[in-house]
Amino acid sequence: MYLVGIIPGPTKPSTDQINHFLKLLVDDLLPFWNPGVTFSRTAKYPDGRIIRIALIPIVCDLPAAKQIAGFSGIGSKFFCSYCLLPSYDIDNVDRSQWPPRDVETHRKHATAYRDAATPEERQRLFDQFGVRWTELLRLPYWDPISFTVVESMHILYLRILRYHCRVAWRMNVDLEDGEIASGEGTKSFARPSDEDMCNGAEALATGTFAALDTCTKPVLYHLCQDRDLRRASTKRALIKTLLNWVRERPSKPFIPPRPSKKTPQTDAESARLLVEGTATVSDVSLLRFTKPILASLCDGKSLRRSGNKSDLVGRLLDWRGEQPPLCAKQNQYDNNVHDAPANFENSPDSPRTEHSGPTRDMNGDQSHCVVLGQSLVTEIRKDMLRTELPTWVSKAPKALGSTAQGKLSADQWRAACTINMSITLIRLWGGKNGVTKAMLNNFMDLVTAVELGCMFIISPGHINQYEFYMLRYLENFKDLYKTLRLVPSHHIALHLGEFLCSFGPVHAWRAFAFERYNYLLQRENTNGKFGEIELTMMNHTCRVANVRTLIQEDHIRSAICEMVDAYSNFANEDRRGTRIRDVLQSDKTVTTQGQTHPASKEVILEDKIYSALLQLIDTTEEHRYVAEGVPRSSRQLFLSRKAVPSNRILICGVSYRPSDFSHCDSNIIFRSASDSRPEAGRIVKIFLHHRYSPNQSIIEETFLAVQPLIPLSDIDIPRDPYRQYPIAGGFLCYNQYHNDRRIIRPSGVICHFAKTIMRIQSIRQPCVHVLPLDRVGGPVTNELYLILIDYVVVEVYGAPRASSRTRYRHVRSLVVTEGVLPLDRVGGPVTNEPYLILID
Repeated sequence: MYLVGIIPGPTKPSTDQINHFLKLLVDDLLPFWNPGVTFSRTAKYPDGRIIRIALIPIVCDLPAAKQIAGFSGIGSKFFCSYCLLPSYDIDNVDRSQWPPRDVETHRKHATAYRDAATPEERQRLFDQFGVRWTELLRLPYWDPISFTVVESMHILYLRILRYHCRVAWRMNVDLEDGEIASGEGTKSFARPSDEDMCNGAEALATGTFAALDTCTKPVLYHLCQDRDLRRASTKRALIKTLLNWVRERPSKPFIPPRPSKKTPQTDAESARLLVEGTATVSDVSLLRFTKPILASLCDGKSLRRSGNKSDLVGRLLDWRGEQPPLCAKQNQYDNNVHDAPANFENSPDSPRTEHSGPTRDMNGDQSHCVVLGQSLVTEIRKDMLRTELPTWVSKAPKALGSTAQGKLSADQWRAACTINMSITLIRLWGGKNGVTKAMLNNFMDLVTAVELGCMFIISPGHINQYEFYMLRYLENFKDLYKTLRLVPSHHIALHLGEFLCSFGPVHAWRAFAFERYNYLLQRENTNGKFGEIELTMMNHTCRVANVRTLIQEDHIRSAICEMVDAYSNFANEDRRGTRIRDVLQSDKTVTTQGQTHPASKEVILEDKIYSALLQLIDTTEEHRYVAEGVPRSSRQLFLSRKAVPSNRILICGVSYRPSDFSHCDSNIIFRSASDSRPEAGRIVKIFLHHRYSPNQSIIEETFLAVQPLIPLSDIDIPRDPYRQYPIAGGFLCYNQYHNDRRIIRPSGVICHFAKTIMRIQSIRQPCVHVLPLDRVGGPVTNELYLILIDYVVVEVYGAPRASSRTRYRHVRSLVVTEGVLPLDRVGGPVTNEPYLILID
């Protein structure tokens, strides 16, 4: 990383002041592009070389990106840097309706802003087009739309995951599950007078924008609430929602007469919505309806219809008072050891909820209920204590959900949501129906999208899957949380696929490394002499890089081993987290590091490991080895029983260790052979082995002895709630290891996994939950290793239901799997029926 300059504080520059700093950078970049800079000599070209440099991606958080690239802020009308969707239509997730931005038009408006004669004229142009001049536009090749990337660390981890937990689920350990919470997204409106609501109903009946525009926002809000419509947005968006509702109705609604003391209301639907809704109802409001309407409502509620209007209204109000609110209904979990929060509707008679969309939502005050309250967060913390994570993973804070914990970092949000919450919520909610299961499905769609979007290897199929799951998450989020607005980060996340196609996997251009650099700069004590600080830091960085490179050489390490250890302790770099994982991923070497003090000695391999090693070598090499002490032919070779044990092996920069040295780093997903299914197990031994080849040369190889977990039986597989989510859910095994050993080469190691011991009531034996931490290849399960390359799973249903429930799209291939494929998204038991996977 090259440090160009540091902008002096104490505050950040304004939107126009930033151009003075960018001008210095652009002045240096212009000659590097045209005609280029000639170096008289380089390491590879002694006769010289012409160097050209281009500035392409801008990697920073959303506010900084908009400031540098010359876009208006996220609170403006044109909040998106990639399309011209207006902010009042932010709930629109149909990409075909998003007006695209054009780079030539952008440059035209930016130039007009620069050339404006007065500040007032500039402000007018900025308000109209949402574009200002930036010095980067002086670079002839620079495209502000395509080069201002969607930075995944801030968008996915620090914004969307945080918003779901903090806002949608009101995470707060100080409150009990189901309590009403205040805060972001809890704004509501008092119900207007009956006369104003009747005027609004008349305006709605006309079905025109002009009529509804005369209503106040509270009237529009409660018109949407009475009709169970989404009501979280601007006034214009509320009108659009109501007009869509009018157009989708089978017939034009009846226009009720204007209410008065002499004119009773005859709209049965309005009366039903008033009685069954969540708003406060008075007897005066109901007395305005006719007696037949009130009697019909009593019949529907199994109430007596005798008496006058006052008697009917009294019975309806009594019935309404006896109905428990959605937040207070008990949620009995019949398939789990731990009780889940008793605050969300989940009765046995509730309708089943398919993964394609929830049947009920968090309406009215229910949307302000605490989901991640004291009880549920306590369960998450208990599972965190039982979960073994490899040392390279940054763990979620122990005080998760507490205000004393403060802000969580991006890595902490990633671990908390994609690991800890997924483990606990699927255990508690995986066998449920109704709104609880819909909330789980919606959350797991988000986790799946995040995992797919942050893979180290990306294909067009992965990008399609990311867009599919993210779009489904947002669509179902709008249905579940009707009072919560989508925020700009939700919309911008749908643009991430475009940049995955342009720039490849996000680990090469996300902000983890840059934020770490900012942190290091902030810790430095300086003399405030800007202009000299940059040169000093660059020289110091080069020296450190050279020292670290030198001490990696074997002959140098052996000569100054004590100094190397002392330097490592002094540097004391935290090797946990996504940042260091991104850096080490580029290291494709495999290195064994055994004990240094004292030197490791050869040992005799135990019989099980020796037999497995002999079997592996015989099946992978053309010449045959035999065990020592066994008669052999002239073409056969003895396989030595001696090996040098090691306490660690580095594969792509990740440390794997035997279980005797580290339980956490020994849990792996592996393949015994290149064509075998992935399995979960633990490393019991790492050793360096030598053998002779037919030409008497020495072959030196590192092997791992692995003890696999016992997978679930065919009877218990359908009882595993985690297999409903094959990409992000993991799977269960029995908490028992095979007695035999598998010998594998380092290439057979796929990844670590998070191990959590748990009890599932429907499974008699204790279980281990296996959550693969693979960031490279794709989803891993015990029964299915599925990487959808260039395809997207559209629907997954049981075969008997496919004819009536599958939404057909253009299908390029149809795959029928045999056996059990537990991908049930409907919420009921997973059967042994054949499954159809429609591949689009």
